[in-house]
Amino acid sequence: MINIVFLLLLFFMLAGTVEAIDIVQITPPDSTAGEQEDNGVANILMDSEGKLFFESEAVELVNLGADIAAKLTEDPELQVRFKVDGAASTIQVIHVLDALRNAGVPELVLLTLEANQ
Repeated sequence: MINIVFLLLLFFMLAGTVEAIDIVQITPPDSTAGEQEDNGVANILMDSEGKLFFESEAVELVNLGADIAAKLTEDPELQVRFKVDGAASTIQVIHVLDALRNAGVPELVLLTLEANQ
């Protein structure tokens, strides 16, 4: 009996996947672009209400630029990823994009879901 339980445990450990959980529920818009690698990454999340989260902590828009600039001085090759809820306001997204550009982000990855074609 214990052998069966052990085999089931082993199966689920090998067959299952572990995925990082976002601290807020985000439903990104659809995209047909490819995937990016996970090297030095800084994640920014925006929920449907426009609340921002940087590295799993709530952050205000006025502080986001300084936080990103500090990370970029530590790692100039840092990849900045922006995951936005599809229901978020376009104006709020533009304000975040402006703050990231002003902070010196050389390249931004916008995370989306693959579109069903």
